[in-house]
Amino acid sequence: MSDDLQSVLPVGRIKSLMRSDEDVRMISAETPVLFSRACELFITELTQAANAIAEEQGSRVIDHAHVMEAIMRHDRFDFLRLVMPADPDAIAAAEAAHVAELHGADALD
Repeated sequence: MSDDLQSVLPVGRIKSLMRSDEDVRMISAETPVLFSRACELFITELTQAANAIAEEQGSRVIDHAHVMEAIMRHDRFDFLRLVMPADPDAIAAAEAAHVAELHGADALD
């Protein structure tokens, strides 16, 4: 495999996610690798945009507000505007719900 296609994201997990769609019948061996690399590039690009905003504001730490600002400033991220909650409390609630979903109701007790 080419170094350009090496991935740090778990290709097996990506393949499992792809298989979770009932409409997906067969997946070639290369497809999860390509999805993994695409995800890495996307994460890198969004992180760089958020970092630039953090630096503009004199912050050394990227936080939720910097990511939201990057999404709002750059049209290439506009699809995230519908799924990214602007309220930090909403994010905490979503994370708690995700933990509960993964581990059952016991995780919230």
